[in-house]
Amino acid sequence: MASVHGPSSSPLRLFVDKERNKVVVGEASAALTDVLFSFLTLPLGTIVRLLFNKQTYLNNLYQSVQHLNTQVLWNGICKKMLLCPRNPSQKLCQKLRFNVDDTEPTKYFMCGSCRESGDTWVSTFAEVSCTCGKLMDQEMKVEGEEDNNPKGDGVFVKGESMYLIFDDFDSTSKFCM
Repeated sequence: MASVHGPSSSPLRLFVDKERNKVVVGEASAALTDVLFSFLTLPLGTIVRLLFNKQTYLNNLYQSVQHLNTQVLWNGICKKMLLCPRNPSQKLCQKLRFNVDDTEPTKYFMCGSCRESGDTWVSTFAEVSCTCGKLMDQEMKVEGEEDNNPKGDGVFVKGESMYLIFDDFDSTSKFCM
């Protein structure tokens, strides 16, 4: 489910108020801060799928879509879009040391017939009907994707600094080492 890239340890120190049994502040590495920030990029459907064993209203909704007859939807792709939505930051999140999103990488498909005529539509799902009526079943390779981070910083945060995370998450501040 989760994948780990590079060193598997992400230092985290917690400062606990033992009297109230409460975490007051955490000191997190840049790598762990990247992972925490990546949670904000996850689509709700992915969050529900990853927390599937918890009994919640969202989980019940997810399960009902799983068991939904596809004849009530426009097509089977609609069900797949609801159950396994795409993360708009997917390409970035694949570079995280610890990636919790288990969604398959996005692939792009086009109609082979229309490709030759230059009137090309693209889909992120295979077997979708093209405007000409044929299936978009020819996978495309995306060219020109470049690394916007030549320095090797984190995905969302810079450098190897440590970050202080307070218990209310409103007061996140950088702690320079």
